[in-house]
Amino acid sequence: MPTGPDAGFDVERATQSREPEIPKKPSSFLQPTGPAANVPIPREKSVGPLLEWSLFAFFVVTRAIHPSIIAASKVVLDPETGKKGYEYASGTTVIVMCIVVVTVGMAISAAQGEFMSIWKWNAIKVFSINGIVYAVGDWLEMLSLGSLAGAAYQVLLQSKFLFTALFMMYLKGTKQSPLQWILLMCMMLSASVYMAISSTGESKAPIDGMTFALLKVIISCLGAVISDKFMKEFKDTPIHIQLVQMGIARFFASFGLSFIGTDIWGNGFFHGWNVIVSGVAVSFVVKSVSTLYLVALLDAMLKNIGEALAILVIYAWDVVAERVLCIDGCTEQAFQVPPLLSAIIIVLTVAAYLEAKTMVKKGK
Repeated sequence: MPTGPDAGFDVERATQSREPEIPKKPSSFLQPTGPAANVPIPREKSVGPLLEWSLFAFFVVTRAIHPSIIAASKVVLDPETGKKGYEYASGTTVIVMCIVVVTVGMAISAAQGEFMSIWKWNAIKVFSINGIVYAVGDWLEMLSLGSLAGAAYQVLLQSKFLFTALFMMYLKGTKQSPLQWILLMCMMLSASVYMAISSTGESKAPIDGMTFALLKVIISCLGAVISDKFMKEFKDTPIHIQLVQMGIARFFASFGLSFIGTDIWGNGFFHGWNVIVSGVAVSFVVKSVSTLYLVALLDAMLKNIGEALAILVIYAWDVVAERVLCIDGCTEQAFQVPPLLSAIIIVLTVAAYLEAKTMVKKGK
């Protein structure tokens, strides 16, 4: 039996070696951030790696499908020129979306005995402000689409990476390392190059349209970061109640803004609606709910990354539809290499950014 000053240490070490190891939680490649710097995501809003990837993949797919449904809702407005547009007022789908989200959320809350939790002042005050922010973003988007088209609008949208990073730094204290800033710039520029290559038709860029589009990007990024921060901070408030609290204010704000700069009520609220337009409204519901669940359980930057990857899903589907399935007849045009190279760069940059998050965390 060992004696001396090290005897107790050896016995203690031998005892500890026989204790079963506590299994570690699987690491997350997405590495979502908490409500503030160096603050983990609360247990109530935390999900495992499998659910993280499932939610992220669902968000990417729905974001890819959404513009396709909107494009299908266009009709020929001028038979002579073949110009297409929306026969319905696009703002009506946003108002219907708010009504559906609030109604379903209230029904779920009432069924679970949580209806009075909707009216807690501290929470509803914060999320009402955020709902108004989202409504202003929707209104600015309608104004910008009316005067801005083509590559200019799509390129301006890619600035969301930088604005989101800035808002996360000042509102959450979540800072990006120099490497992450470089990769965010690469993502923004590669997505812009892809959209510039892929955009067809007229590319007009009047100053008012560009201003509305830029303001829309800033407001949308602000709303996403506010949701990211406070949906986690109010950890005891279920997400469906938070959606109701935002949806009520978003509905009234959208209703009020519909009288400014738009013509929703000129021909009647449901003028131009058909089955496809109803599908657009459903798509808006899925888009809004999936976005808010993603920022509540992951974060605002991963939302932007998901939207960038949705571009690639659309590109892949277009290639398959034209060259494999031949839905509209197989195209005889030569395969375009520049869009493919841009898509590959986006994927590699996204992977590098996600990997950099792990490296920076370990470095700290």
